[in-house]
Amino acid sequence: MITSTACRLSAALLVGILLSCNQVEEPSVTMRLTFEPGQTNTFQVSYIGESILEDSTGVLWHRDIAIDLQLDEACVELINDTIGRWRQASDYSIRRIDLLTGDTTHTEIAGPMLDFDYAPNGMLVDIQYAPEDTGSTLELESMREQIEQSWPVFPSRELRVGDTWSQTKTVAIGSEPHEARTTFEVMSIGNHDGRDCIILKYAGTLILPVLPDTTADLVVRGVTTVATSGTYYFDYVNGVLVRQTEYRELVSERERLDPDGVWRPATLIGSFHVEMDQVVAATDS
Repeated sequence: MITSTACRLSAALLVGILLSCNQVEEPSVTMRLTFEPGQTNTFQVSYIGESILEDSTGVLWHRDIAIDLQLDEACVELINDTIGRWRQASDYSIRRIDLLTGDTTHTEIAGPMLDFDYAPNGMLVDIQYAPEDTGSTLELESMREQIEQSWPVFPSRELRVGDTWSQTKTVAIGSEPHEARTTFEVMSIGNHDGRDCIILKYAGTLILPVLPDTTADLVVRGVTTVATSGTYYFDYVNGVLVRQTEYRELVSERERLDPDGVWRPATLIGSFHVEMDQVVAATDS
């Protein structure tokens, strides 16, 4: 006779076997950038949105803005065998519609040639103008601030779906410290358009000082606060970002310097949808 205790043990053993058969190992990956001199990437970026500038007299402008941007970058050297230097060229096509007057302007410009130094964990080490180009140091400081606050520095651990981490940076506005924070979450790990990708959702607040450039036609100062939310698609096999989508809302409290030497307050409000995709060269079949 089979005892009731033996039956319970047999049933428990059977359940354990069935559960173990159904268990699938959860994928995990480590995120790292890869660098190889001569490696090239091309990205297409689009910004679509609107902005409003107003001061005490009323609305100064209300514009629809569409920007198409192509970024071409090449890894030009390895520094100490670990830091990748990427030389980047940019070409902009900018269309503005003045919603107050109906006027439309279209501008084509080439951005400066820049060198970006990145560590394998995604940290920006340095940014400078390429030897054949020059520009404003304030422009470099502004780009560094935005990259350091928004681009993920990858954790050293393996990542699984549901993992999160946050990045914070203290930004001094005048004598007051402010904290910028962005939080990242692993949404999925798997195939995206034929690429092995880890997909990150992120949301955060950027705090970007507006530093006065006395050489510009319009001198402004202040601070821009940007609320961001979006998704990164990162090819963890080849160590490269392949897609980004983002929605951002910004409020920029600033002052502009009038010709009479008086700083006059103004507020810039904007919202933008951003998409960036790596352009993959066609291969012969």
